[in-house]
Amino acid sequence: MAVGGVFAKAPPKSDLRGTQSEPPRPRKGRRWRVSDAPRIEKLIEDTVKRTVVSLIENPECFVQPEWLTSAQAASYLGLTDKGMEEMRRAGRGPQFSRPSHRVLRYRKADLDAYLEAHLIAPGG
Repeated sequence: MAVGGVFAKAPPKSDLRGTQSEPPRPRKGRRWRVSDAPRIEKLIEDTVKRTVVSLIENPECFVQPEWLTSAQAASYLGLTDKGMEEMRRAGRGPQFSRPSHRVLRYRKADLDAYLEAHLIAPGG
């Protein structure tokens, strides 16, 4: 790169010794070497182990609650939040609970029942 009319010294080529936080990168214009495979496998193994341990220690991160917000319910049904609101105003859609003026919740079982009630047979 030219800096003030003088070419700057190119940064040294990195070797493939990546750190734990940074995976090794292939050299520019070259493919991974077979000799890199053990390091890559170790990196993948460590990442999977950390992910599994994290999920085991925090199961609530992948357990869906029984009561869903309007946005969550809309996503579950494949609708938009605005679509859910329009169905509520028109008196259509799944049952919901309004524990307070600002709070609105849908029970997952009610969403499933709503979907079941609207099944259409093929050709029908």
